[in-house]
Amino acid sequence: MSTVRERQWRPAPPPPPPDFPPVVVEPAPLQWVKSIGVTEEHPIDAELRVDMIERLGLLGEPWCEDALRAASHEERDPHVSEAIAAALRKM
Repeated sequence: MSTVRERQWRPAPPPPPPDFPPVVVEPAPLQWVKSIGVTEEHPIDAELRVDMIERLGLLGEPWCEDALRAASHEERDPHVSEAIAAALRKM
């Protein structure tokens, strides 16, 4: 006498996902540049941010130091971060 195995019902595997282009996540805009009047309509590159940082350091006003400290927490570019540290040391 042979044994009959019962077949268990299994759902079909889901279809593969459609080919979507990869999702590109843009970094959030830097808030410190907004605090000194830069708008999203006219974004600034790293070179211009370094120039702005050097000028904030030259002014030396309390609001400049606040902007530099905010920038030190937000900035992702190593060259710009170095400029921030140098400007804060001079204050």
